[in-house]
Amino acid sequence: MEPTKKYDIIIAGAGMAGINTAYRIQTILPNCSYAVLEARGAAGGTWDLFRYPGVRLDTGIHTFGFPWQPYHTSKNMLDVVVHPQFWPEKLDYAGKKIAVIGSGSTAISLVPKLAETASAVTMIQRSPSYIVSLPNGSGDSWMNRLLPVMVLHKLGRYVWMAVMLGAYNFCRTFPQSARSIVLWLTAKQLPDHVPLSPHFEPRYKVWDERLLACPDGDFFQSLHTNKVNIETANIQTVTESAVILDNGRTVDADIIVTATGLKMQVGGGTHFELDNAPCNTADKVMWKGMMQQDIPNSFFVLGHLTDASWTLGADATALFICRMIKHMEKENIRAATPRLHGSAGQPRQLWNLSSNYMLREQGNVPRAGEIPPWQPRTNYILDSLDARYGSFDTCMEFSGEYRDDVGSMTEITEEK
Repeated sequence: MEPTKKYDIIIAGAGMAGINTAYRIQTILPNCSYAVLEARGAAGGTWDLFRYPGVRLDTGIHTFGFPWQPYHTSKNMLDVVVHPQFWPEKLDYAGKKIAVIGSGSTAISLVPKLAETASAVTMIQRSPSYIVSLPNGSGDSWMNRLLPVMVLHKLGRYVWMAVMLGAYNFCRTFPQSARSIVLWLTAKQLPDHVPLSPHFEPRYKVWDERLLACPDGDFFQSLHTNKVNIETANIQTVTESAVILDNGRTVDADIIVTATGLKMQVGGGTHFELDNAPCNTADKVMWKGMMQQDIPNSFFVLGHLTDASWTLGADATALFICRMIKHMEKENIRAATPRLHGSAGQPRQLWNLSSNYMLREQGNVPRAGEIPPWQPRTNYILDSLDARYGSFDTCMEFSGEYRDDVGSMTEITEEK
């Protein structure tokens, strides 16, 4: 018989959001027992899993870091096809010709790094993305020399929050002006042999998909070398030594890197049952972007993908969770279940983006509505205020008294 351990709270996943949630629980809810479950053999989530060259943040380090811990500075196909999410540690690409398929954050991170030792790197994109250069680091300013590290961290955090939120709202409010500015900045950084059109003129508005950032313009700098090229076309076929495009061009390649987006999975693939019947989470609406309709005592620590760093939203969620649990303890409540009374309005995505990897997973992830509290989260400042002062009662059913003789809220079976 396997022993069973009982915990008040179970955290599924030891990535950035899981680690932060554990920290918030142990500091805000010191009397609650908790366990962190991780399917892999290491903590860190994507930051431990991703090992591809050039892996980096595409949001500010000040806002991606947490406030409690600042950062210190086919048969006929090629034999080698690599997905960045599962980068082989022993892959030797020095002196090789590499085709990077994709135009997102991963692709523009990979290209400059691969070009350092590869003989040639070609980025093949079906459609272009907006890319902006951002300064990497704060430099040697008088503030760095005079102010304590934590003060600098907080100051940088608030400045980057304002910059990100301001830039996002400007782009959404004045899309034509935003497009003109981004394309002008891009054109200034391109070498003469790389035209702006069609490689850097997206068909969508700025922030319909994520605005990509490259530190100190390293992606654009790599285009000035004789190693890096870019092709905008559809792939017709792949042979043993090349990628054939529908525009008639051929890209010679020893290695293909498929930087075509991630497979989204909310909740680590957890399967829920309600009253012994399977529950399809894609049919459920998310309450305040963190709890699924009809599923009691279950939170999803999700962040932002548009106006702010992912971890800002994840931390706001963790704070809200801790406050709700304290409320439940105070009122002697055992279960909190979001209930949809009537309609949540037209279904909406959790994140307001039209990226292909988002669109192809719509039927596999929970959805949002257009009526509070079922709306998607789009503003970190409002989320932060809601985490500290927001109501628990709207569309929430509290039930049952917590009794010690029943045991903890959650049980897991520990393998011997």
